Amino acid sequence: MRDLSIDQLRGLAMAYIVAFIHTLYWLGFGGEPWRSWALVEMPILFFVSGAAHTLSRPKPYGVFVRSKLRRVLWPYYLWVVASVVLAVGYRFATDGLEKWGGKLIISELAHLMVLLPSNGLVPIPYHIWFVLPFLVIILLAPLAHRWLGSVRRVAAALVVLFVVSGCLWAVSGAGHGGFVLSQVGLVVGYAAFFFLGFLYQRVEATWRLLAVALALFGAAAALVAGGLFPASMQSNKFPFPSPAYLCYGVGVTLVVWYAMRRVRLPDWAWLRAYNQRGYTIFLWQNWVFAFVATAVVSPVRAAGALPEWLLFVLLLPLLFFVQLWISRPIAWVEEQLLRWLP
Repeated sequence: MRDLSIDQLRGLAMAYIVAFIHTLYWLGFGGEPWRSWALVEMPILFFVSGAAHTLSRPKPYGVFVRSKLRRVLWPYYLWVVASVVLAVGYRFATDGLEKWGGKLIISELAHLMVLLPSNGLVPIPYHIWFVLPFLVIILLAPLAHRWLGSVRRVAAALVVLFVVSGCLWAVSGAGHGGFVLSQVGLVVGYAAFFFLGFLYQRVEATWRLLAVALALFGAAAALVAGGLFPASMQSNKFPFPSPAYLCYGVGVTLVVWYAMRRVRLPDWAWLRAYNQRGYTIFLWQNWVFAFVATAVVSPVRAAGALPEWLLFVLLLPLLFFVQLWISRPIAWVEEQLLRWLP
């Protein structure tokens, strides 16, 4: 069963990430902690994914796993191979390939193929961090949905995840864990937003959602003011969501949930495109940003031609439309790939 509001919210969230949030952070606009309070995109996306799961027709678990692996991994592997090839050409053109020898190329390809962090050959802000935790959460979704069969169980699960997140932060702050701990923390943190989506059909979007959101905002403010967590939500978001970020993210998601039940957006073509091709746009955005940063942002800043606020305003529609346009042929290639591969 499709829900137009969920599809539209996913499209809005994807456009918000690749045109607004990453313009702020990747191209260096604004300052901390103020811009960090705009970091609400991943909580909303995971909430949407959880809600969409409850609306989808149940499948045998094996069929479900195969479908999700194909839809997540094959487009990702296409991006990996193309990115390594593009990166080799980029490095050769800029500072000579001898600095980026065969061992590094093989190592980079191997790391990215198994969802590990880049070794530095591919010029990316590390946006693909979300693929591994998302894959783990989505593969656990049928089991979690079956077990979290009531509002009380979902609420209890959220409390447990908040507590576990706090414990993981304490361990991380003590200097333990490294990559493995960060991945566990990402799964725990974003599972909270995913499980919140299980309530989409079970809970009516009334003023009570706003009351809970207000309480969560107060809790986030208290955790920050008490010195337990940083004031910047960016610092609370990485290496994995802190309890302060969870409070803030769930609060914003509840407000958005309340609003989406009362505001009906037109069925815009760009919303459908960002919903349907959002994953493709997300994967390939680093190359769009690399081009825009090199061809537009750096020359304009070097010349002092525009004030920063105006440059930011002009970049938003540029990045919005360029990423929308280039996603069409790439999505076509992905679909052909999915037809031929297992």
